[in-house]
Amino acid sequence: MNLKNQIQTYLKSRGMTASNLSKLSGVPNATIADWLSGRKPRDFDKVKKIADVFKISMDHLIYGDGLESSLDEADLDALLGDKWISGMFEVKLRRVKR
Repeated sequence: MNLKNQIQTYLKSRGMTASNLSKLSGVPNATIADWLSGRKPRDFDKVKKIADVFKISMDHLIYGDGLESSLDEADLDALLGDKWISGMFEVKLRRVKR
């Protein structure tokens, strides 16, 4: 699947329009329209912004073959139990001089 098909797939699955995607990503509507017509991207920073809106990797957006399956928080709770978040991150405290 190519970028054009991936964007169309994610727009449809999210119930979005290209205009909505443009507003959320900050990528010009004309650029998204070009990609949807089959043109190849020239600025990969813009592709990254689109991938960030869809919460997928840039690689998956460009080279993927459909929707990326991802676990949501409920799935993680079922897999790991109620206390799964403990130990996932570290909090560092520091003193600030006044």
